[in-house]
Formats: sequence, C-alpha cells, structure tokens
Amino acid sequence: MITTGIKVSHVLNGWKNVVFRDHGIENLADQRSNICEQCTHNLKNVCSVCGCPLVAKVRAVKATCPLQRW
Repeated sequence: MITTGIKVSHVLNGWKNVVFRDHGIENLADQRSNICEQCTHNLKNVCSVCGCPLVAKVRAVKATCPLQRW
C-alpha cells in the first residue's frame, strides 16, 4: 500500500514535469493518458480511486495506477 507522503511526492513530481516538459516523460504520459481516458474512474481528469489529478499523475514517473492498469 502506498502511503500518503509517497503519493504526494509522486504528484508533486508530476506537476514539475507538467511545467518542465521532457520528451520521454511526455511519451509516457501519452500512453498512460490513453488508458485513463477509457477508464470509468476518470471523473473530469481526476482519478476517483486515488483522488489524484491525472494531468500530474500520468507524468509522475514512479506513480502507478491504483487499479494496476499502468
């Protein structure tokens, strides 16, 4: 189980990657976003399972989907 502190750290890292774009991370984010777009737990670009904003979460390299889809 992931702790709240680790989850916050991952999302903060994701926000950093939103601001400072990297080609490799953007490719990863595109792959993850494609999966999230099809998910019923994606509610206005927020994961209803973990509560994370997807724009940041998909760019957090160490983050994982709580449903293990990526």
